[in-house]
Amino acid sequence: MTRSHECSSRTCSFCRALVREPKRRSSAQTAPDKQSIRRAREISNSNRLVLTEEAMSANRTDSLEQVVLNDTLTTVVNSRTLLRELRKEISRAQRYERPASVCMVSLDGIPDLNKQFGAMAGDNLLKLVADVLRRCVRDVDIIGRYSSNEFLIVLPETHKSGAAIVADRIRNALAQDLVRSGNNLVVAAAASATFPVDGRKEEEIIGKLTRAVTRINLQARRHAIAM
Repeated sequence: MTRSHECSSRTCSFCRALVREPKRRSSAQTAPDKQSIRRAREISNSNRLVLTEEAMSANRTDSLEQVVLNDTLTTVVNSRTLLRELRKEISRAQRYERPASVCMVSLDGIPDLNKQFGAMAGDNLLKLVADVLRRCVRDVDIIGRYSSNEFLIVLPETHKSGAAIVADRIRNALAQDLVRSGNNLVVAAAASATFPVDGRKEEEIIGKLTRAVTRINLQARRHAIAM
């Protein structure tokens, strides 16, 4: 049988050993040293640098994509992108037996404008036309610069009558804006064509539109006349 320890003295070494509290860790053991803090800051700065580089890379990619797809002056899609989207829309309309239409806007007289007021005048006019087209069409419609003085607008799910309304809206809006800007050297003509009524291929549709706007420009130099 084990005997219990009996002691009345507070200085008994045996009792002090039993109640002794564990040693606290020194501040050097608990607090991070300067090297650890410096390393943590380096890692944090490195992570921020990586995030910044990724954001810059994403911005460069977006900018490059805009340059590849869009016309740099007017910011509408360029001719290559435009024709690709037109082919896709005609193919989709043919596959599902749905209508699709195209509008063409032709500007006649830009060389005269540039000769009299400088190349910036022609550039500003093209930007103005692009802004007018954005106001006149739906978000789903595709506006593109087809040539130096021509724009095309692809109108998905649009019948011939609806396309004619869009062309008329564009024609009137351009006439008003040209008059408001004091421009009497450039004539804007607008025409529309519809798949499959006016053609089953892009070349047929664009050919019909080109003939139509040429005829309009020959008929009037100051205002576009309805077809």
